[in-house]
Amino acid sequence: MKHPRRYVLGVIVPVYKGLSWIESCVDSFKAQTLSPENFEVTFIFNGEDDGGRELLERLMQNEPTFPAQILYSESRGAAAARNFGLQHSSATHVTWVDVDDVLSPQYLELLHSAISPGVVPAALLVDLTVDETVDAAGVIAQDFLSHPTPHIDITDAPRLLTYTVGKVLPVEWLRETTFSEQLESGEDVAFYGTLVLKHNFKISLWPGMAGAIYYRRRVAGSVSQKLPGRDFMVRQRCDVIEVLSNALDGSVVVANEGVVRGYMNSQASFIRRYLESNPEERRSVMDELTVRKVRHFPWRIVAGTPKDLVIAYNFAPYTDTGATIVSKRIRDRARPVDVISNNMGKLREALPENLLVAAPYIVQHRQLPTPPQFANPAGTRMFVEQGIKAYESLVAAGRAYEHLYSRSMWPASHFLAAKIKLGEPKLFWTAEFSDPVRLTTEGAMRTVDLAGSGLVEAFPELVGQEQFQVLFDNQDLYAWTELLPYLMADELVFTNHHQLESMLEYAPVALQSVIRSKAVVSVHPTLSREFYSVGSPAMPPAGKVNIGYFGDFYSTRGLQEVLQAIESLTDVERERLCMSIFTSKASDDLEVAASGSLKSVLRTGPRVSFLDFLATLDQFDVLIVNDAITTDTHARNPYLPSKLSDYRGSKAKIWAIAEPGSALSEFAASFHSTRGSVEEAKLVLSALAELGASSEYSGSASSL
Repeated sequence: MKHPRRYVLGVIVPVYKGLSWIESCVDSFKAQTLSPENFEVTFIFNGEDDGGRELLERLMQNEPTFPAQILYSESRGAAAARNFGLQHSSATHVTWVDVDDVLSPQYLELLHSAISPGVVPAALLVDLTVDETVDAAGVIAQDFLSHPTPHIDITDAPRLLTYTVGKVLPVEWLRETTFSEQLESGEDVAFYGTLVLKHNFKISLWPGMAGAIYYRRRVAGSVSQKLPGRDFMVRQRCDVIEVLSNALDGSVVVANEGVVRGYMNSQASFIRRYLESNPEERRSVMDELTVRKVRHFPWRIVAGTPKDLVIAYNFAPYTDTGATIVSKRIRDRARPVDVISNNMGKLREALPENLLVAAPYIVQHRQLPTPPQFANPAGTRMFVEQGIKAYESLVAAGRAYEHLYSRSMWPASHFLAAKIKLGEPKLFWTAEFSDPVRLTTEGAMRTVDLAGSGLVEAFPELVGQEQFQVLFDNQDLYAWTELLPYLMADELVFTNHHQLESMLEYAPVALQSVIRSKAVVSVHPTLSREFYSVGSPAMPPAGKVNIGYFGDFYSTRGLQEVLQAIESLTDVERERLCMSIFTSKASDDLEVAASGSLKSVLRTGPRVSFLDFLATLDQFDVLIVNDAITTDTHARNPYLPSKLSDYRGSKAKIWAIAEPGSALSEFAASFHSTRGSVEEAKLVLSALAELGASSEYSGSASSL
């Protein structure tokens, strides 16, 4: 006859400065009704000893039959003690007891009797006050007692698995799921969250209902009693979320995934409460969390309730400069938002990391499935129609917006924002123009007829109103992209004052004073330094003065004068320099130079993702930013390169190659030369080569 396997219950007790509690803890074990042959107690001392170990050894001398072992671990912390104790346990199953707590006499016996494959026995946890009064009114105890049946699923009692004690687990599970010794708090949540993603089981409440009671003392100075400082409320909570997020990326029990996400949401709620009490720290906290790149971080819980709605036709995760700028605007404002955008998958690469900049502030992101088209009236109409439905569903769900933001280049954003503003006139609408919408870089006027597209008919509210007659007099998509914000927005954002003046020049005369009264000049935001260490940098060669250029080449924007200037340098000067160019669209003269006489100086590479781009900037001594050529086509240069905002946050110095009188020419760069001037470019390059030869130059990036 085959005998059933005998279960041995191991009890692991971490001890740190436990002198005051050792005796009561031992007495609690001595009072247990479970036969000593069925359990063992392992005390693990770690950290500073206050005399507790000597006391315990003396007590054990008087109890030669008591099944206990006393160990010491060099590693500090309860998590390390629990892991160490497990390594030295010969039990089949394990439970944990904190040295300052006590147990009911039948505690171990009832837990032991409920051990069964696929079942985790659980005890009732109640609080023991300073005056030894039992308090069973806590949430944990009431939740335990509220279940009508003694056997429940993990999903029925997730709170039961947010504290270490009071459960029995098989040792084979614990060999593969240990406590994180890096966590300073919340290791119990991280442990059980990781465990339930690997194992599905029933929880037996019968031991607790039958009298297995764990009395948890409320001790001043414990983790649960700590003051809610930023380190505990933010960093340590993110540490726990990161462990759980990593666990979600493995092979998981899908049925329990929701439980783990609930644990992550609970940890995130600590961060949210901290931000509610310290709103002035919101941006720095969000930046701290963002750069950790925790894949499944529950940003919606942290963000709060949005009062702002962002309309951005082209938005993250798609790789596009305009999409990135909107993300930076959201981060700069540091308020929770909802976003309505379009699916750009047919035109743009999608990278999850592109969401990082704005993710901490996004609560809802509705991505519409309309065909992505830059300036197609019918496509714009579809975006407006579906966007209004998305907006109405958000309002129906309880949203009450106060601020509306939209941004062009992609014209459709302003159309949807205008439609929303018509329905909610009290919304404060901020409309941003990245560049003159109607004016091309060659100085021509863009035009797309709206006739027959149905887009005009999508705005019946405008018909018959005198102030909107200017729209019907000029039924052109690009004209409406500017006129709708001019007429209806509360604030108009331009990236530089030349852009504002250029757009005013061709705006209707009757609107010019209105436009000027609403205008705000705001350069693109620069991210905090933390973002420059998130990506993976492309490394330039050591021992050179490294010059970097990032961007595509067009008929109005290139590096012709720089390439010619390099050609005219001496061999010695060229030997000291290296110019790296990252582009997805190179010019013919660049390709010829890079493969010919300037091969030793020029390095070309593909365009890099945004976060890698930021990380790469720091590796260079000098970064080139140049104006588009507008001398023969524009009355003034209305453009300010968007990359300048990113360059400003890097460690590198900036070389501005600017047209006279442009916004870039007014920027306080470390090096300046005039657009098109080979001689001035050569002076800068020669100066850089000379600096590279000086004793102060270490041969590493950013040491000029």
